[in-house]
Amino acid sequence: MCKVGYFDNALEETCSSQRERIHLLEHQLAAANEKLKMADLSASKTRTEYEEQKRIVCELQDRLANTELQVIEGEKLRKKLHNTILGTFEYSVECGPCCLMIMLEQKLLSFLILHQLKL
Repeated sequence: MCKVGYFDNALEETCSSQRERIHLLEHQLAAANEKLKMADLSASKTRTEYEEQKRIVCELQDRLANTELQVIEGEKLRKKLHNTILGTFEYSVECGPCCLMIMLEQKLLSFLILHQLKL
């Protein structure tokens, strides 16, 4: 009977030790799961911020492209207006300053109307 009592005590100690070990492992698992959850939230937030920044970059690139087109169109219009004024000036040198001003005003108005610009 002595051996049975010894084995019972040893078995009890082993079970108690295993229970403590299981409890410790459960606690470690819960902590690891919490860290994983926080990492997932952080990754999700980072991904969301990245997507928002990517959207903003695309929007700004589109706006830049549109602005560059407007600059090119504006430069073309400026050249046309310049050529129109030069042509008017060459034609009206014979007429005098008043004639030149009237012709410039007419050319400018027709140019603005043609290109639908506002004064």
